[in-house]
Amino acid sequence: MSSSETVALVGDIAWPITVLLILWILRREFKAIFQALQGRVADPHTPVKLTRQGIELSSRVDILEGAFETQQLKAGVLASAVATVRKESGSLEEISQTLLTLKEDYLVADDEPDHERRIQMRNDIASSMGAEVLKTNMSRRILAGRGDEVMTLALAAAVTALPQPGDDALILSAGKGITRLHVRYRVAAAISELAESSNLEPNLTTDMKALLESYRESADDRLIRRIDWTLTVLKNNASGEIS
Repeated sequence: MSSSETVALVGDIAWPITVLLILWILRREFKAIFQALQGRVADPHTPVKLTRQGIELSSRVDILEGAFETQQLKAGVLASAVATVRKESGSLEEISQTLLTLKEDYLVADDEPDHERRIQMRNDIASSMGAEVLKTNMSRRILAGRGDEVMTLALAAAVTALPQPGDDALILSAGKGITRLHVRYRVAAAISELAESSNLEPNLTTDMKALLESYRESADDRLIRRIDWTLTVLKNNASGEIS
C-alpha cells in the first residue's frame, strides 16, 4: 500500500470515529431534548392550535428547537477541535496567527452573494475559530478585550462549545455594541449555553436580557427567533426549570 493510500485510509477511518465521539459527548443533551419534546407533546396542558398546515404546538416548545440548534453549534466547534491536531498544553496569551487568518476568511465571506451559502460559510469559520481557541487554550479575556466583533465571534463559539466560570462576564462585556447580525446570533447562543450549563451568575441575568433586547434592532427573523429562544432559557433558568 502506497503512502497516499495509507493517508486516505486513515482519513476515512478518522471521520466516522470523530462523529461517533461527538455523538457520545453530547448524548445526554440530545436525550434530554427529545425527552422534553416527547413530554410536551404528551402534556394535555400544552397549548395546541389547529391551522391549515395541521396541528401546531405553541411557542412553549420553541425553546426545544433553540436548544437543539445550540447543540448543533456546539457539536460543530467540538468536531473541528477533535479533527485537528491538539497543540501542547498551556495558555496562549495572544491571538494566534491561525485565528487572524480565519478572521480574514470570515470577512471575505461577506462577498458571497447567496444568503444561505454566506451563513453556512460564516458558521463553518466560526466553528474553526472556536476550535482554535479550545485547542490552544487561548485566553478568553484577551478575546473579549479586543473590541473586535470577529474575535467576539471566536469567543462566543468557544463558550458555546465549552463554557467556563467567568465566561458570562466576558460575553456580556464583549457582546455590547455588536452590529453584525451573525455575531449577535452566536453571542445569543453562547448566553443560552451559559444559562443551561449553570455558568451564568444570577446577578448578570438582567444585563444579559437587556443585551439581547438591544439585538432586536435591525434583526432578521432568524436572529429574532434566537433572541426569543434565549430569553425563554433565561426565564426558565430564573424560575428553576433548568437544572
